[in-house]
Amino acid sequence: MNTNRPAVPTATEYRAPSVAPVPPPPVPLPRRRLPLGLLFLVALVGGLTATALWTDVGHMAVGLVRDKVSQMFPSSAPPPPANVSSTDVVSCGFVDVETRLVNLHPEQIGHVLKVLVEEGQAVKKGDELLRMDDEQAKLAVKAAQSALDTAQIQVQQAVKQPELLAADIRAQEAAVNAAERTRETAVTVEKSSKREFDLNLVKKDVYDRAVTLVQKAEADVTAQKEKLQSLRLRQGQLQLDVDRAKSEVAGRKVQLEQVEDTLKRCVLKAPADGKILRVNASEGEMLIATPKEPAILFAPAEKRIVRAEVQQEVADDVDQDQPVTIEDDLRPGKSPKWTGKIKRTGGYYAPRRQIIQEPRQQNDVRTLEFVIEVKDQNNLRIGQRVRVTFKKKAAPKNGEAAAVK
Repeated sequence: MNTNRPAVPTATEYRAPSVAPVPPPPVPLPRRRLPLGLLFLVALVGGLTATALWTDVGHMAVGLVRDKVSQMFPSSAPPPPANVSSTDVVSCGFVDVETRLVNLHPEQIGHVLKVLVEEGQAVKKGDELLRMDDEQAKLAVKAAQSALDTAQIQVQQAVKQPELLAADIRAQEAAVNAAERTRETAVTVEKSSKREFDLNLVKKDVYDRAVTLVQKAEADVTAQKEKLQSLRLRQGQLQLDVDRAKSEVAGRKVQLEQVEDTLKRCVLKAPADGKILRVNASEGEMLIATPKEPAILFAPAEKRIVRAEVQQEVADDVDQDQPVTIEDDLRPGKSPKWTGKIKRTGGYYAPRRQIIQEPRQQNDVRTLEFVIEVKDQNNLRIGQRVRVTFKKKAAPKNGEAAAVK
């Protein structure tokens, strides 16, 4: 009995194909939204800027925007003093001197040889402040002096030539006279020989020699006269030579003065009595003709004044007969304070002299300059930024206002 049974095929094992895991969908990030107020502000600024270029209304709107910016970004400038009332006009100013500060720079470019002053030093008019390298200038002076000496020697020689020529002319005149006398003698001999020859007293060769002597004497007289004429013609030329030599001396003197002036320009001197505020040059430094800053900043010895700039809209409200109060712009309401009076006002409205980069400060305005004399000038320094408080003019009374109308 065959017990071998055919193998029953078994079902093959099923395996599902491998599938890559599907990443989860990205989670949307929350959208960042700009503040609505900031968007409105940007749009408003853009629109008003374009409007401000054409209308006065735009200028007013720009002022509103500036106030809004000042609120969002507070200024670092100190707040206005609390003691300012509606009867006051407040403006900024700076301390100066009447003739203003002087920027000093040597007129001769080159290397600085020596700085002779220090900052804060008081100097007198004409004091030497700075000396430039003057070696080349000194050599130029020596060369010009040598050329002048040579020209002066040539003048002396040219002046002597007419005297020498006059002596030559006198000698030549004597030679002409001698030649004429010789000719006269020869003519007398020739006439005598002619009579004797006619009487057959002498031979013909004797007469011929007499004639030859007369011809030679005539030729000699002619030659001596021509030489005399030539000497006399030289007199005019010699005078021209003297004038030319004198002109050369004058030109050499001018050249010497020029190089001596160049040598003097190598030294920078104080233009007046005053004080050295700042020294911007050092020994060995190369100074050029168009520097970015002056070599020395100089303040004349004058009383200090305050130049205050008052905006056009309130300039006419200032009472110029009342005293003004001056205080440090960065220490309002604190000591020290100064009192002054208005010395004069500017003759025209001008742009603001000092541009202040502060949101609250309007720079694109017209201002009138007030020059103020300060009584007590202690602790008041040149260049100091100050705050000036003016008194306004008193408002007219009702009766006065009606009269004006």
